Amino acid sequence: MILGGTKHWEKARSDEEPGSANTWRPPYVQSRSVDIEMTAYALLVHSLNGDLSGAVPIAKWIISQRNPNGGFSSTQVSDFQPGFHGIQGFRGTASAQ
Repeated sequence: MILGGTKHWEKARSDEEPGSANTWRPPYVQSRSVDIEMTAYALLVHSLNGDLSGAVPIAKWIISQRNPNGGFSSTQVSDFQPGFHGIQGFRGTASAQ
């Protein structure tokens, strides 16, 4: 999904899942861990391939998902570790170019 200069991936929601398209979600709720994890892996792939122009919009989205303490929507390793590695890979690619 491309929105406002950022790019990210989302897992499809089922109609029964809380927060699906059929239910209201407040605007301040961060993305789900699975969405952060998928997008972080995409950022890592772009970074490892040296694709800085493809990585920038992805990095912007991931950074926008961080909470005030620097973490993500949960403290689970499932979103933190890939998010952290994706940002680190992007940082290495960006500083090398």
